[in-house]
Amino acid sequence: MEATRRGYRRDVASLVVEARGLRLDVAGTAVVRDVDLEVRSGEVVGLVGAGGAGTSALLAMLATATRLTSGHLSVLGLDPAVDGPRIRGRTGVATQHDSLDPRLRARAELSSYARCFGYAARAAHGRADAALAFAGLTDRARTVVGRLTRGERRRLQVARAFVNDPELVLLDEPTAGCSPRDTDAIGDLVLRMRASARAVVLATHSFEEAERVCDRVLVMDAGRVLVEGAPSSLLAGNRPSEVVEVRTPCGADGAALAVLGDLVDRVEVHGDRVLAYTSDGLTVAERAVAGGLAPDGTRVRPVTPDEALGLLADDEARRWRSVE
Repeated sequence: MEATRRGYRRDVASLVVEARGLRLDVAGTAVVRDVDLEVRSGEVVGLVGAGGAGTSALLAMLATATRLTSGHLSVLGLDPAVDGPRIRGRTGVATQHDSLDPRLRARAELSSYARCFGYAARAAHGRADAALAFAGLTDRARTVVGRLTRGERRRLQVARAFVNDPELVLLDEPTAGCSPRDTDAIGDLVLRMRASARAVVLATHSFEEAERVCDRVLVMDAGRVLVEGAPSSLLAGNRPSEVVEVRTPCGADGAALAVLGDLVDRVEVHGDRVLAYTSDGLTVAERAVAGGLAPDGTRVRPVTPDEALGLLADDEARRWRSVE
């Protein structure tokens, strides 16, 4: 029994975020509703959702920037309503909007930010240098922020979130607008944070990004969590594996789409472009050509992770609406 209790204590000690029934109302509208969340040290948790899903609002509550309407929230074992300053001192935050001062040099930007956490000048410079090295930006230390590339600025924002040596790191769309190379570089920074036993919560629109760096993912829509689990487990199951892309110069109506038959799980029409989700792409493509739906031919490709997650999220959202 004693061994079990010790193990339980170690588990509780690693719990960085604990939320139960979290709700946030803004102007009478629920933007976060009934969210349960646990994040432990050395874990990366992803919040995935389209605009308006509630991911940024949830991060704002974890950062103590917004007070919850109801529910229970503990961050680093502290109550945000009482211990906001202490939580902020131990938390690193990178918002989705560029809040860097374009007039400062990169090292000065980080040093001035470190001073906000009570570091003396020399210590602040040391923290800035460590953060620049962490982000691979040491050679940009004397570069004016406004002259950095977009990817470098995003990496600098992540470095700034690291400057106070945080136990919890909150990243809101850290790779927005980045090139694939910069996206990979920021992903590597997240993995290094996890390796150093920090807890990371990352909000993103891209499931592919979350799949690479996250241990668990919460898929959100309209403020609620639709599904939660390891990225690989969320996409497991009997779902369409292929997409048949069809170009229809004159568009497609219901009658025309009927030629695809019952092998299609879902059809999306985007102007002259039709996407048919199926597990038998070859047969559906043949039906499209034979039925005159694809005068210019078809293309069969695998479903992307983001598309697969979209199908799952749509199914879960319909289920939620049916019980409301």
